[in-house]
Amino acid sequence: MVDNGNFSIFLSELLSILNISNNKLAKAINVDPSLISRWKTGKRKISPDSNYLKLTADYLYENVFCDGQKESVLQLESKYNLVVNGDFSMEPKEYLYKLLLSALQNTTSFQNAVNTTTFIDENRKDITSFFCDVEVITSHKDVINSGIELLKTLPQKPDSINDPILITFLTESNSFSDSQETLKQWNNTLIEVQKKGWSIVKLIKINDNNIRNSFIINELLNNIDSKNYNEYYINKYDIVLNFRELIVVPSVGTLFCLCSENAREIDNAFLLKDKKALNIFKGFVSQHFIHSTPLIKNNYYVKLVDWITEFAAFEEESAPSFAFNSCLNYTKLPIEIHEPFTESDNEIIKLHENIKKTFTTKLEQFDFYEIHSKKYIKNIIKQSKHKNSKLKPSYVIEAFEYIIYLLGKYENYNIALLDEDSENSILDDLSWNIKDSSAVLIGKLCENHRDGNKACLKISEPNIINTFNKHFIDLWESIAPINKDKEIIISWFKAQIKSLQDI
Repeated sequence: MVDNGNFSIFLSELLSILNISNNKLAKAINVDPSLISRWKTGKRKISPDSNYLKLTADYLYENVFCDGQKESVLQLESKYNLVVNGDFSMEPKEYLYKLLLSALQNTTSFQNAVNTTTFIDENRKDITSFFCDVEVITSHKDVINSGIELLKTLPQKPDSINDPILITFLTESNSFSDSQETLKQWNNTLIEVQKKGWSIVKLIKINDNNIRNSFIINELLNNIDSKNYNEYYINKYDIVLNFRELIVVPSVGTLFCLCSENAREIDNAFLLKDKKALNIFKGFVSQHFIHSTPLIKNNYYVKLVDWITEFAAFEEESAPSFAFNSCLNYTKLPIEIHEPFTESDNEIIKLHENIKKTFTTKLEQFDFYEIHSKKYIKNIIKQSKHKNSKLKPSYVIEAFEYIIYLLGKYENYNIALLDEDSENSILDDLSWNIKDSSAVLIGKLCENHRDGNKACLKISEPNIINTFNKHFIDLWESIAPINKDKEIIISWFKAQIKSLQDI
């Protein structure tokens, strides 16, 4: 009698019937071929809630080319004693999905897990059910895929769950993944999870590795619009927390990752779907928050007056300044730009005047370097020409004339222009200002900015500031000298003014 509890044998036979290799299936469902190999050998189990089952069924359907293959597939149902409520002729994709699911649910390991676990009530439909108590995962790629899959398969967050998802980044690894492709999947998955109502709290260790810090910054900026993403860093730099990472998902389980061979690469993990284990790991992560500090001051939309207050305080700090401006900041724009938002609010007017005064005073003491994108400036000009735009051509002209004035008056005021075809990976809807080693202030206009609200981030952690500094200097040095020549820049801005005056 055939062992009907062995899903790995069933899958191997099914793929053999349809002449599908590990590489072909892996490419079709966007996973590493080693993951398919582990499914077929039983070294890796697949969750019945995994989207990979559906994707696999869809690909299997595309590879049934003859009646002989169809007949062989149908025979598997009786051969493995499976119960499939469906008709291959009427709904082939659905039939194949149910066939895979039935084979998976008939495995001995799955039945044992369902019968023994008491963590989640089997009648609940609002959360993923456990399919095993402990799963051992080997190889870096499989660990990364497991982390992504654990999060991607989460349903909409039930109202009964209030705890956040806890994620750590404590190892010396440059990032969670060594692949740009999976890194992108990871970032997209974090966004998807938050859209389902889950909140994320991340605990990180920061060092002087600029490459590693750039990944921290990238993930932070990808979540700049979210109130549900919060990052904390360990503020005691001598604490040793290497060689392990954790993803703790409330009421679901824990992925406990290890660097067993190389301190810079996660290569093994345990996936534990057990309530006691989850509580233990939750407590382990939570105790480190005693020695942690929020990486950013806030990550939500703030009122215009609060943003300008923050900017004014930033300008007061005594240090050389760097800035990448995707938009014209408050040192350039006239006060009239605020009137539609503030109805001439006296507090904002006073703050605006103080910012300009402070900026001019600092220019007499420190160097100032600023990078503008030609593409974005032309978009501003285009926007100002729209009939109903609150950014009037006269406002933009005044801002450009002020830039020309500063370039002519101050030797230590420097501007570089990014060409429109520049390949520099700058997020065009962000502006960031750096005060040497003091702080980084990041702003983003919201999509509906009639109220003037902005996303506002302030970072004061020294290593992260240093990474921003390095990135700015690298960007500045990559710009051609002709685009940093003051006379040429003044001529370029005069040409933009003329285009506005000719309306």
